[in-house]
Amino acid sequence: MSLWVGTVAQAGWWPWSSDGPTLHETPLSRPELAQLKYDVGWLPNAPDELLIDVGNRLPGPLVCRGLSVQRKDDTLAQVPLQPPVYIPVGASRRLSAPGVTKAQLKQWSVSCACFKRQGGKVCETMPS
Repeated sequence: MSLWVGTVAQAGWWPWSSDGPTLHETPLSRPELAQLKYDVGWLPNAPDELLIDVGNRLPGPLVCRGLSVQRKDDTLAQVPLQPPVYIPVGASRRLSAPGVTKAQLKQWSVSCACFKRQGGKVCETMPS
């Protein structure tokens, strides 16, 4: 049996491996972040919860793991997204930061990534 496993491994075939390109989760660059579509606001019945709709206009899906909100008093709120939010190509998803009113908000940012090949410059779709 061990001889068979060694022979199969040397041949480069193994049923639980992938011969396809390996893609890595890569943080978005500033130009990539600028390509996303953002709608920001508050619901009338939730004036202390900042809502950010993120629309994916990139060629591959996104995974967003957190929000950062800076208030006018310069306090910073880091909001981890658990579970992370997956945004397919051409879709949008709503992210929220509780405890932030319009009067308090100074600036905000999202922490998203896409999948790229090692050294790649373009977001890609994960192979199926």
